[in-house]
Amino acid sequence: IFLERSGAWPSALIGSERCGGGRERRKARRNKAATQHQLCVAGEGIAPRSEYSEIMVKPIVKPPHNVLRSATQSVPVADITGERTRKLIADMKDTLRAAADGVGLAAPQIGVGLRIFVVSEEAKAIDGTRGDAHMRIHANDANSKKGWEYYVFITPVIKKQSRQKRTMAEGCLSIPGKFGEISRADKVFLEWYDEHAKKRARGFSKFSARVIQHEMDHLDGVLIVDRAKKLMHVPREG
Repeated sequence: IFLERSGAWPSALIGSERCGGGRERRKARRNKAATQHQLCVAGEGIAPRSEYSEIMVKPIVKPPHNVLRSATQSVPVADITGERTRKLIADMKDTLRAAADGVGLAAPQIGVGLRIFVVSEEAKAIDGTRGDAHMRIHANDANSKKGWEYYVFITPVIKKQSRQKRTMAEGCLSIPGKFGEISRADKVFLEWYDEHAKKRARGFSKFSARVIQHEMDHLDGVLIVDRAKKLMHVPREG
């Protein structure tokens, strides 16, 4: 999933969810340090930057690649701390960090059919401002995302979700330039393993819950074009 940073959200999709742009982005950045401290105190284990010295940015897979429509495999707990899984996670972090609009990335999006996704802590910071998905970010702020750290979710399972839903516009790194109105549960309770093979469980709400559900869809071969009530094309700049 990604944020529209160019300010090019179609007005038909923004509706009442439209937000204040650069001002809220700057507020999110100011809250970053406090958010990270709180999460560490809570034992949420924010993932450190890549342990590998070589940055490996993988190409984002796009339709009609079969991996985007195929069932993914769970990762055995014994394999989570293995070299291959650790390298895959490092590659996913590097790829998401390099995607100017990226907030979340699933393994199938770089061609790997495993139940793993990573989420930028930027999603938590957005929840700390207004929780809006439609952060209209000025272009000169785009590079600031490089400072965010990442959560790693391995073999995740949504155990509960709220009946209350919220409809917002979503974009996807694998489907550039298309945005759709999608209704998702406002809260979810998730169980997963982190990159240290520790089992975790907690609830997510607002934009974080939306990101979780978007990435879970990728693990099940579901794309935004399948869920969108209304799909619109917005040409990307450059």
